[in-house]
Amino acid sequence: MTNNKLIFKKNINNQGIPITNCFFDDDPENILATMVEDVPENFQEPLYLQKSVVVSVPYNDDGKRIEISIWFSPNESNEKMSEVIQSYFDWRFKDLKDKNTSMSFDDNGKLVLNFN
Repeated sequence: MTNNKLIFKKNINNQGIPITNCFFDDDPENILATMVEDVPENFQEPLYLQKSVVVSVPYNDDGKRIEISIWFSPNESNEKMSEVIQSYFDWRFKDLKDKNTSMSFDDNGKLVLNFN
């Protein structure tokens, strides 16, 4: 990636939905990716970004899950966007690095992360 610092800015919109925008510190208007937790059906998708995948993440050991919908900039390389998305998960779910996990796609194309 670049030497610029990647920033994650989390906001709660007026519907109570957590939305995180990712951008470099020197260019906050250039949103690289938007991650939205538990998107409701009537959610208005971000303009100028393309939807990539929904990731179902275990939130705790009790089986509660969060679905993260990811939209990313079509103007960036796949390699850069992969690094941005990985950085987001490291930032948002700090304890996942210490767990034994696996990933698979379900029948609907959702990426499901599981504890092993």
